[in-house]
Formats: sequence, structure tokens, C-alpha cells
Amino acid sequence: MPFGFALHPYFSTLSGKDETLVSLPARAVMEADEDLLPTGRVLDVTGVMYAMFDLREPVPVGNLKLDHVYTQLQRNASALIDYRKQGLRLRISTSEDFTHMVIYTPPPEEHAAYFCLENQTCSTDAVNLAAQGLGEIAHLLELHPGQSHSGFIQYAVESVLAARG
Repeated sequence: MPFGFALHPYFSTLSGKDETLVSLPARAVMEADEDLLPTGRVLDVTGVMYAMFDLREPVPVGNLKLDHVYTQLQRNASALIDYRKQGLRLRISTSEDFTHMVIYTPPPEEHAAYFCLENQTCSTDAVNLAAQGLGEIAHLLELHPGQSHSGFIQYAVESVLAARG
């Protein structure tokens, strides 16, 4: 049984779009077609060409216009949402089987006070990518009769003020 698992939570821009920052421990983003589905091409965000997608350092959510799948996540690293005005940080950690993250920021004209940060064990449209011979990029998990699988996503709220003190 091939499968993937994902959560699709929404996060508040509690500190406003300029003071709510996000960072992802990803070295690559997947190119998307006009329907926002991954093409199978993986773009290196660590170089100059696609540096505009680099979220390894904190970036204000208000500076982003994204609906993209990130991959090549750094092992044992966490995604972070930093609420500067409140002195809070949300640390998102996962088991190693979560190999992809989607970040979605609503268009500015929506005046939305949220964004999405979604941990996934596979790429968006993974079944079709795997059928095209892109199984490694798709990262569908597979279970055989009698097998089981488990993993985790952990959300931890930290006080940045206490860490400084």
C-alpha cells in the first residue's frame, strides 16, 4: 500500500505580517506548474538562481507570496515561526519520514491574518509523480501485508524572552 500523510494547519500572523517570521530547514523547493502541482524538477535554494525561495533564515510572512513544496530538509532541524511582538516561537519538529513541507501565504488582497505550514511525508501529487518514474522525489511510503508505520509531528511553544534572560 503506497501512502503519504500530511497535516494542513493554519497559523496566525499574531505579531502582524511584518513581525511574524518563518524559517524552514530546506535546501530545495519543487518547481510548480500553472496549477501549482510539482513538475518533478527540484530547485536548489542555496544558490543564487533560486535564492528568493530560501527560507533557511527567518523571513517576515508579509514578504512572501508562496504556495510551494519544499524538500531536502535538514535532518534534526525544526521549522520555526517567530512571533516577535509576543516573544514567542513555535518550533515544529518531525520524524525523519516527513521529507516535504508546503508553505502557503494568502494573496495580499485577501488581508488574511494566517498562513499555512504543512508537514508531509511525500510531495504534493506524489502518486502521479511516482507514476512518472519520479519515486524518489515523490517519496511515497509503502507498507506490505502485516507491516505498520509510525511517525510524529511535534509543536512546541517557546518563550524567546525566557531564553534571553
